Amino acid sequence: NEISQVEGLDNLAVLQELVVDHNRIRAFNDSAFAKPSSLLALHLEENRLRELSKLQPLVKLEKLFLGYNKIQ
Repeated sequence: NEISQVEGLDNLAVLQELVVDHNRIRAFNDSAFAKPSSLLALHLEENRLRELSKLQPLVKLEKLFLGYNKIQ
């Protein structure tokens, strides 16, 4: 899909799983996960992530998939 940004999730209050594997996500903007959500699983494998900042509002997150990124 070549998605490079995660945004527009504010109104998806009951979203429990988000799969954005195999894209071009490098980082999250300030509003990507700005509000606490009901997200339980987040799939981010095979992207271009270098850091994991801005995930703090995901207080219910149980599963995080990060394989094949550029995190150091």
